[in-house]
Amino acid sequence: MTTFIRVLAEKGILKNSVALSSWVSDHHEMLAHLYNEELDHFYSQLTAAMQTAHVDMTNKQQVDAFTNQYLRAHPQQGAAVFTKKQTGRPSFQSRRHHNRY
Repeated sequence: MTTFIRVLAEKGILKNSVALSSWVSDHHEMLAHLYNEELDHFYSQLTAAMQTAHVDMTNKQQVDAFTNQYLRAHPQQGAAVFTKKQTGRPSFQSRRHHNRY
């Protein structure tokens, strides 16, 4: 990411590269653990279902209503994604608590 920022700055596309690079450096740990494969799969399925149902993705009320309906229709899938314990790395909450001391 820092290489991308540097290249954009060198091309004159990005004016605040120093501040942005600093932010990326300060938030490296969170950014490194941002991706969650289970959530990505769940949201891909949810998005595909919305497209099949012709939900207007720009309409927050339609998206919210469909998401609630989808979660009620697929309770095991939603529960598995949102209650799964992550192995191999501490949760964001526990990392945040640990980093305080």
